[in-house]
Amino acid sequence: MVGLLPRFMASRNDEAVEAIECELLGEWGSFSWWLQVFLASACLVSLVGKRFTDRVRRPWKVWFFDMAKQGVQAFMTHLLNIVLSTGFVEWLDSDADPCNWYWINMSLDCTLGVGIIFFLLRSLQFTYRMKCVGRPELARCGHYGDPPQFRIFARQLLDWQALTIV
Repeated sequence: MVGLLPRFMASRNDEAVEAIECELLGEWGSFSWWLQVFLASACLVSLVGKRFTDRVRRPWKVWFFDMAKQGVQAFMTHLLNIVLSTGFVEWLDSDADPCNWYWINMSLDCTLGVGIIFFLLRSLQFTYRMKCVGRPELARCGHYGDPPQFRIFARQLLDWQALTIV
């Protein structure tokens, strides 16, 4: 009986059961690596396409800053989830493979993680608006000054990465 993601596969005469190992990223140049490249390219193409269908188009520099924050965050989340998933298999004595742990990590990131990041982002914005800190330009996500400044973008990028890693 072969499911969508088979864990075991019976031999033709059902005498031997052979385990199928899950690999998050196989050897360099394997199908899984090319799949990652294809998915990243599809994301980039969809973001460029969306930019041309927006009713109010942001300047290219602002669009690039926003896209870069999304891309770096997605890459870091993906990389950390791969590392954690592989680590959980090594550290914990369980029957789950790295793909199971990756699925659990992504599910938690996309549910509980969104709520936690929302709370942390609002707290950080409040902190930047306080008179003792006095950096209100950093409290407005997606606003990089007029004209857009790389310095504000870099700080927002670092803040966002710190929040998503937490």
